[in-house]
Amino acid sequence: MASVIFKSIIRSSVPSLGASGGVCAVLGAFSGLYPDTGVCVPFIVHLVPHSFRAESVVNLLIGVEATALLLFARRSPIDHAAHLAGMLFGRSVP
Repeated sequence: MASVIFKSIIRSSVPSLGASGGVCAVLGAFSGLYPDTGVCVPFIVHLVPHSFRAESVVNLLIGVEATALLLFARRSPIDHAAHLAGMLFGRSVP
């Protein structure tokens, strides 16, 4: 819903496709319910063999998605608005 509203405001013709916003909502809810749980991030675990707090990972992802939304909203085929809204909604549920 947030993605559709945002895309109508900026007049983007890039379609929303998939369930990534829902997955981000589950990730946000998980980080709200279990903030101290260790999470291994794919691809980074090979560089830094360490688990990070779930809350820290989601905070970083929220920052990345918000930045990408502001910088690349019209040009990106990735639905940053859906990802950001999903994580924020997930955080608000618990």
